[in-house]
Amino acid sequence: MVIKVVTESVGGTGNDSPVNGHSWVDNISYCSMNCLGDDSNGASGVFDSLALLYPSSNGLARDLLSSDDRFLATASALFHLKSRLGDIPLISPFHVVLAAFRDIQFEAKVLMDWIDGDELGLETVSAIVKSLSKDRGMWKKAADPSCSVSPPLKRQRLTLCEEAAYRTTYLWEKPAPAEDDIIVKVRVPHMEGTGTYHEESFTFSRKPLISTVYRSLLPQPDPTDFTALEEMMVELKLMLNKKLLESGGLNEGIERLREALTMFLDEEDDDDDEEEEEEDEG
Repeated sequence: MVIKVVTESVGGTGNDSPVNGHSWVDNISYCSMNCLGDDSNGASGVFDSLALLYPSSNGLARDLLSSDDRFLATASALFHLKSRLGDIPLISPFHVVLAAFRDIQFEAKVLMDWIDGDELGLETVSAIVKSLSKDRGMWKKAADPSCSVSPPLKRQRLTLCEEAAYRTTYLWEKPAPAEDDIIVKVRVPHMEGTGTYHEESFTFSRKPLISTVYRSLLPQPDPTDFTALEEMMVELKLMLNKKLLESGGLNEGIERLREALTMFLDEEDDDDDEEEEEEDEG
């Protein structure tokens, strides 16, 4: 006997669903990547649109992180656009990437997963690390909560991407057994003519699934964010060293990333030495 069970996803298409709006973010990613040509007006328009739709970089980063490929492609495009347009105060790659790192709790393993995933991951992480060394002051400023930039009060903003203070998680559970449950018993013969059967029972409730909503505070900018960023890069370099030792081969892309990490982390040591000298002189 063959039983065909048709299941439907529950709660995945409503307005409160966490996946609602992914196609909208896909459009943002597409527009960002397609503004890498010579049209500076089109590139500038991407940032104007993002600033209009999102109260801050935090909401944009969280939407992009719903897909690794979407985040990596958009982050890479934003860095290319930034190199052409210069300083972008409202939605900058520094703020977007920092918000994303904050959301993944500065876990170096996530970056390593991106690098191992495909060429885009290695390319984007390398671009981030090179920028950390080149634009160190901008990263520090972006990581400082006291230097955060708010959009102009007179600018009208769409309500599509209003930023929430909490992360909402939905848990769907089966209702408790009840007398009116539908019970289906299935008997499958072990071998034809033997008279022996394998029997299984399937219970189906007449009641809908029970929905429980959990809310947790979203990570907020913190004065220690840049320190956490540096520590994440130290861990990433150790992971890359281990990867190269285990593989026993030479990977030019990984080697270039390690060199960029070394340059960034060496600058960190130089900054610490300068601070110690200033304290001694004082």
